Amino acid sequence: RKIGFVVGMIIAFSIPVSAQGFSDVKDTDWCYEAIESAIDNGYVNGYEDGTFKPNNYVTNGEFYKMISLAYNLDIPENNDSYWAIPYAETLSYANRNISKSEDALKSNIKREDAIRDLLILASGITNPISTSFVKEELFKDMPNPTVYRYDGYIMLAKDNGVIKGTTDGYLRINEPITIAENV
Repeated sequence: RKIGFVVGMIIAFSIPVSAQGFSDVKDTDWCYEAIESAIDNGYVNGYEDGTFKPNNYVTNGEFYKMISLAYNLDIPENNDSYWAIPYAETLSYANRNISKSEDALKSNIKREDAIRDLLILASGITNPISTSFVKEELFKDMPNPTVYRYDGYIMLAKDNGVIKGTTDGYLRINEPITIAENV
C-alpha cells in the first residue's frame, strides 16, 4: 500500500498545508487529490515560493528525501555541503550503490530506477529479481522482457498496482518523472 502511494508522491520543501495553498495547483487538476493526500501524510509540502511545481522533473536527491520521509528513516546530520547527501547515505545501505555526488543527486531520476529503489526498500529484496519468469509484454515500449535491467521489479510493481503506465499502454521507462505524472 505504502509503495503505491510513495510512487505517486514526489518531494517538495516547505510552507502550504493544503494543495489549495499552491499557486500552481487548482482543485480541478487531475493530480489535486493525490497532492492533498501526500500533504496530509507528511511526504510533501511544497516549495518555499508557494508552488508545488507539478511539471518539474524529480531529481535523485528529491526522490531519496521523499522515500526517507515516507519510511520514517533515521537521517544523519548533514555535515556535507549539499542538502540531499544524508538522504542518499541513508538509502545506500539498502539499495544499489547510490552516488552521493552533488551532480548525481541533482540529476533527474528515471522511472526504472525509481521503481527499483522503492521495491528494494519496501520488500527488502536487494538482489535483482530474476527476469526468467517475465514472459509477457509489460508495456508497449517494453516488448522484450529481457531488455531492461529491472524487468522483474517492473512486473512486480505492475502486478501489485504500483505502476500503471500511460493510458495508451506505455511506461516510458527511461524518461524522468514529473511530479504531476506521479501524484
